[in-house]
Amino acid sequence: MPATSKSRITETTPVRVILCRGVDLRCPESELPFQIDHCEDSTHAFDGCEGVRSNVLIVDLSLFRITEPNPLTGLIGQLSNAFVIGLSDEPDNLDSERIIRAGFAGLLRADETPSTITRAIKAVVDGELWFPREIISRMLRTLLVPDGINRLKPRETEIFKLIGSGLNNQQIADALFISRETVRWHVKGLYSKLGIKDRTSARDYCRSIQATEKAKPARPEIGEDFRRSGTAS
Repeated sequence: MPATSKSRITETTPVRVILCRGVDLRCPESELPFQIDHCEDSTHAFDGCEGVRSNVLIVDLSLFRITEPNPLTGLIGQLSNAFVIGLSDEPDNLDSERIIRAGFAGLLRADETPSTITRAIKAVVDGELWFPREIISRMLRTLLVPDGINRLKPRETEIFKLIGSGLNNQQIADALFISRETVRWHVKGLYSKLGIKDRTSARDYCRSIQATEKAKPARPEIGEDFRRSGTAS
């Protein structure tokens, strides 16, 4: 079902904001300086987007499964004047990373003020991402994983993984049969190499790497596709 307009577009604000089914911004739509449309089906949200400089679709993430194939994700990136922002009452880091990878341009809380929503929409229209700063930082660190992780010594790598598991220094020392002071010395070294300042950042960084590795598609062994094709023939 195509989006239906409930507001007007002006010469100074040629931006259309489309609220997908279930989205509740909890602020008067009249306080947003954009054309506001409503759409029941996100796959048809960008119908008729010609003639509008930018179209911003806001989707309720509680009704949108990022992990499953969705027609909307196929549309993201195909239209140069279309952007998607996710809406969530309880945004968490992992969800933020997923929607960035899915092509979303931003993430908003449902109870944001009109001024924040306006700034977010203008930012994504200008080609920026609107996500918590710590999420962007962690995504960039994840992209640099090969450079950072490869600089760690074997013992530092072991300790880094145990930090990701939530162990404290004493528990790590017990697990590796070394002293707590030795653990502290290695932790200081890996912090320096990875550009990390505290334990929480180290734990979250390690977990983000693990989540990225799990998300990677499995690669067939060399020759596996050839063997399959040969068997089929």
